[in-house]
Amino acid sequence: MADLTYSSLNNWLKFKHLVLLETLARTNNMHLAAEQMNLSQPAVSKMLKEIEGLLGFQVFERLPRNMPVTALGEHVIRYAQRVLNDAKHFVEDIEILRLGGHG
Repeated sequence: MADLTYSSLNNWLKFKHLVLLETLARTNNMHLAAEQMNLSQPAVSKMLKEIEGLLGFQVFERLPRNMPVTALGEHVIRYAQRVLNDAKHFVEDIEILRLGGHG
């Protein structure tokens, strides 16, 4: 995609894409990431290509034995981790409130 806008990101990027980015950053391995997400390796590869196409740059280097995060990718991963962490806290807070506690 040529121009990254909030609208294009909002219309296309899904929660599972953020999970994939975080999992790949943690494992540095497409096979392990696919296994941990219960996806096929081709599905993970396709999702990553779509994400990188949307962003307009590689998030991970492709090396024979691993996939280290690129310098630009570090920023993407940091935001993905922040969003995932916020989502986890959101779910925890809602559960507390649902059970009659105070958030």
